Amino acid sequence: MRLISFLFFIVAILIALALGSENSHLVDINLLFVKLTLPLSIVLASSVLFGILLTLLSFVIRKVVKKANA
Repeated sequence: MRLISFLFFIVAILIALALGSENSHLVDINLLFVKLTLPLSIVLASSVLFGILLTLLSFVIRKVVKKANA
């Protein structure tokens, strides 16, 4: 099961890199007070990185909570 999820992760990263390298169009990102114009490849890469960081953070929080309750 771990091998399948690792392979899925690698395939997802490769697809994101392929799509990101092909999409060099500029996109507008409207934040609360700021409007940014970035290449689509940067937006895709940063959203994948943000998702990875949130996932790792949730794993760390689960381990800490599990150790505190044990």
